[in-house]
Amino acid sequence: MLPFTREQFLGVFADYNTAVWPVQIVAYLLGLAVVVAILRPSPLGHRFVAGALAAMWVWTGVVYHGLFFTRINPAAWAFGALFVVQGSLFSIAGVVRRRLVFGHSVGFASVLGWVLMA
Repeated sequence: MLPFTREQFLGVFADYNTAVWPVQIVAYLLGLAVVVAILRPSPLGHRFVAGALAAMWVWTGVVYHGLFFTRINPAAWAFGALFVVQGSLFSIAGVVRRRLVFGHSVGFASVLGWVLMA
């Protein structure tokens, strides 16, 4: 059993989207830049993708979970903390240590990945 109603859950989305407008446009542009960086791989592009993913993960942890979802679910503090940790790991592994490589290939997994992104 969930600790919130369907209306409360959808209300969090509405409140979040209203409060952060027009950050959604920035997120779409960042996502488009990430796709371009994946399609044209380079050492700087790999760091950019990792940094963008790190920023999105940290944003989700702090802003969505920490500031909004905690209103209806106290466990959101834990989810938020995990997102921040994951974002930090993306940053360390991909930006600082340069150990993440992003690209595209042919195959079922690649096609599925592109479908999920779309």
